[in-house]
Amino acid sequence: MISCSEKNDEEQINYDFVDVEIPSYLTSTLKSTTEADTVVMDIKVTDDNGNEVIGKMEFLIPVDEDNTLISFRMTSNIFEDTDLTTDFWVNSEDESSLKSAMGIGTCLSKCNEMEKGEGRGWCKGGFWAELAIKAAAVVATIVAL
Repeated sequence: MISCSEKNDEEQINYDFVDVEIPSYLTSTLKSTTEADTVVMDIKVTDDNGNEVIGKMEFLIPVDEDNTLISFRMTSNIFEDTDLTTDFWVNSEDESSLKSAMGIGTCLSKCNEMEKGEGRGWCKGGFWAELAIKAAAVVATIVAL
């Protein structure tokens, strides 16, 4: 017999995604999801008080050699439980210094050399996650899991 008051061993986390603003120079004009890869990554966010929040990042990335993002979303619990806002990326960085520090063209060109279906989306997703994490570092610490 199962009681309604008993808890499951696995705690359910709300994985509703919220759109995050992307800097205009990184935003793709491509809006069709049929020509894109979706990459979802588990992350852990630590706020200034040391509290940890587990969530996810989701990137919609053009399949072709376009070095931009179609969309970027994070789970709502991250925004509810930290000081991050959905505009953290556009408000936290200097375009020229971040672009040169991350080597956008060089890194993504290496991903583009991969054959479609052999990890190109994950390669680009890892790059975008690292870039977003650097932008969020002014408010919280995020680590890809």
